[in-house]
Amino acid sequence: MKTPISVMDSIYQILNVSEITSLLDGGIYRGFPFNNTLFEKKNILINSLNTTNGDYIHEHIINVNVFAPDLPNGQADEDTLNTIGNAVIAKLEEANSKNYIQIIIVSNAIIIDDNNNSYLNIRLEIITE
Repeated sequence: MKTPISVMDSIYQILNVSEITSLLDGGIYRGFPFNNTLFEKKNILINSLNTTNGDYIHEHIINVNVFAPDLPNGQADEDTLNTIGNAVIAKLEEANSKNYIQIIIVSNAIIIDDNNNSYLNIRLEIITE
């Protein structure tokens, strides 16, 4: 059985590679940061919603949020979100094919918020024993 923290650490290790970090002008973070600097740069935030299914299988819901400042006209920077999002999904699929963890990409959506930035939410379902 893995804790939500260990699952987030696994995802962090998968994503904290030059193919991803070279696309960012910020960083990759676990949990929830306590300041708004996350919204000022291209960053990735990994957080967890834990659910338990039975005694032996644990299902973890992990959000991988890719942040990018909006364009000067207030529109989401879809090109940047798409580029980083595709790189994230490729690394997750590569890790999944090596059987590190079972990852199911449940959904992804662009969300525009009030902080002059937008983010791509990639929701994962991860099964651990």
